[in-house]
Amino acid sequence: MSISLTADQEELIQAKLASGKYQTSEEVISTALRLLDEWEKAEAEWVEDTTSKIDAAISASEHTPPVDGESFINGILEKLRPQHPQDSSLTASEEENLKQIHQEFDWWVADLGVQNPISRTEIYDRD
Repeated sequence: MSISLTADQEELIQAKLASGKYQTSEEVISTALRLLDEWEKAEAEWVEDTTSKIDAAISASEHTPPVDGESFINGILEKLRPQHPQDSSLTASEEENLKQIHQEFDWWVADLGVQNPISRTEIYDRD
């Protein structure tokens, strides 16, 4: 087989030979073709894996009712409410963790544009 190379391709092969890592232009091309083959196989595996994950997510969503952002956030905030607020005393570390969770959820609420989120008072003062 005879192939024609562009000037840039020839220059690249010459640079690889000049580096001393390769002895012949055939070795450079052989390595390039091997790496191309490996890359194409890895890409095909990635596409197959990603397609499988997307299909699994679609399948799961068909069995799960949709939840709007407001309901999602409010559901999580409800789970954060202590079961017995009058009996709960938090350590400094737990208090800091709770503060961080509140800040993260405030960000999510704002980012999702939730119009009427449950307030912290509503969460902690419910009986």
